[in-house]
Parts: sequence; C-alpha cells; structure tokens
Amino acid sequence: MTDRSHTGARRPGYRALVESAFLAALAVVITLLAEYVPVVGIGAALLGPVPVAAVVARHGMKWGIMSGVVATLISMAFLNPILALASGLVLVFGGLSLGYGIMKKLEAQKTLFLMTVAAILIAVVEVLVSAIILGAGPEALLREAMESMVSGMEQGAELAAKLTGKPFDAAEWAKTREAMIASFTETVKQAIVGLLAATAVTHAYLNYAVSGAVLRRLGIPVNELPPFSNWIFPPWLGLLFFLASTVPAAFANQLAAYPLLRAVVMNSIVGTSFFTLIEGLSLLSYYLKQAKVPTLVVVLLGIYAVTNPSLGFVAQLFGALDAMMDFRRIRWGNLEDL
Repeated sequence: MTDRSHTGARRPGYRALVESAFLAALAVVITLLAEYVPVVGIGAALLGPVPVAAVVARHGMKWGIMSGVVATLISMAFLNPILALASGLVLVFGGLSLGYGIMKKLEAQKTLFLMTVAAILIAVVEVLVSAIILGAGPEALLREAMESMVSGMEQGAELAAKLTGKPFDAAEWAKTREAMIASFTETVKQAIVGLLAATAVTHAYLNYAVSGAVLRRLGIPVNELPPFSNWIFPPWLGLLFFLASTVPAAFANQLAAYPLLRAVVMNSIVGTSFFTLIEGLSLLSYYLKQAKVPTLVVVLLGIYAVTNPSLGFVAQLFGALDAMMDFRRIRWGNLEDL
C-alpha cells in the first residue's frame, strides 16, 4: 500500500530540485550568451540574477545557493575559470540579494541597497581572485584596466578620424599614451571608493529594473521603484556636495600634505557628484513631464545633459539644491498639507 502522506511530504523537495536544476541550466545559458554574443550579451548580462532570485523566491536561500553554485561549476566547462567565477558571483550574490528582498517583501529601495552591497562584494572578490590566480596585485590590475581604456579611446579616435576624413595623429597618441595611463591610474586610485559605489549603484539598478520586469512576467511579485521623476536623496547629500566642491579649492595646499584626507575628499566629490547628477536628471524629468514633453524627448535631453560638461554641472547643482530644499515636495508634501 502506498504511503501517500510520505509521498506528499517529499513532493515539494522534488519540485524544488527540478526547478532549481532547470533554472541553473537557464543561468548557464544566460552566462554563455553574455560572454559570446556581442549585442544580445549586453541584455543577457542584466538578466544574470533572475534564475537564482526565482529559486530563492520560490524555495528559499538554500536552494538558491545550490542553484548558483551548480551553474557556476557547469559554466567553467565552457568558459575561462576566472570569467565563469565572475559570472557565478553575479548569479549567487546578485541573485541571492534580489531573491532575499522578494522573499522578505522588502521595499524596492532596501532591495536595491542589498544589491548594491552585493555588487561591491562581487567587484572586491573578482579583484582578489584575479590577483591570486594571475599573481598580479591590485595596482597591476588597475594599470591593465587603464591601458585597456586608453586603447579603447585610441581606437575611438582613429574611427572618428576615418569618419570625418581628418588625419589620425598616431605619433601624438604614442607620445601622450603613458602620461594618460599614469594620470587615469592615479585619479582612480584616489577616488576608487566613490567610483566603486557609483558603478555598483548603476549595476544594481540596471539589474533590478531588468530582472524585476522579467520576474514579474513569471508571476513573482517584485516591488517597483518609484518613478524616476520622483527620486530624491537625503538632505545631507546636497550639503556634502557643496562642501566637497569648495573645500579642495580653498584648502588645496593643506590637502596636498595629507594624502589620506585628500583621498577622502576626492571620493566624496565623485560620490556626491554622481548622486546629485542623478537627482538633477530626476528633477529635469519631473518638470518636463509636467510640461507634457514626450518620454523619448525627456530621455534624449537627459543623455545630452550627461554628455555635456556644463549642463551636467548645472544638473548636479540643482540636484544638490533639490536634495536640501525638496522643490517637488516629495519628502515634505505641499505647504497647504502642513
């Protein structure tokens, strides 16, 4: 006689195992697409957290960890172990943080914060693993990254010269190449924390937005972030932006004598500039939407503001003021409501 109660008790475990295995296979496919397919791979990379997050949301953290680890091990059969491990970190840390937020029904902002912390951990672990496996220290890896960036700039300049018909001055690039690498390396070293935070927030936001939309289509409830036109940061961010923007100029000689303090100021400048720019663009989006400007035009104007240094600084300035004064009355409400 069949023990139906025993079979029923085991069925949830079998279901979790089957779904975890299927989603681990899906994670491998996403990883391979991200590495081998140039255009599609960009979108696939943003879907990295989806499989593990889905497993965590449905069956818990234990199954999510198992699914991410299995996917990473399988990926190593098709990819360079370092690349596979880097992708696996996104699967595990990114997926677990997103899945945990869904499982605990956290607010979107709190889940995004967890994913930002996960993105920072991923970057730190990737550097450590690369240093151990390749036998190169962080400075060597940083210099290699800067050399790659300068090479990309050189290729872009060469392409622009071909498109415009102007001669490409290879000798000038060769002359200034080393100085550019050294300058970029020194700047990044001094502002690494601020740059890492800005990069992690951007990475986490893109993953949350894209992965969240996919998970909702799969029937998994993911809280949505407030509309971009309603984003606002704490008042202290605006004050810190003004302090970070004025202190270096006023105390340049004193800061030069204290490298650690100068590094703190540099990181504050990078971090506050990034977040006030985001708030400035949010403020711009809000007023353009109030004026019934089409969304595509709003996006194009935002991109133009980011790529134009003067407009970018204006956006940062108004973003800092908005953080302190709340022009849109998002935080404090309308005056008649007080």
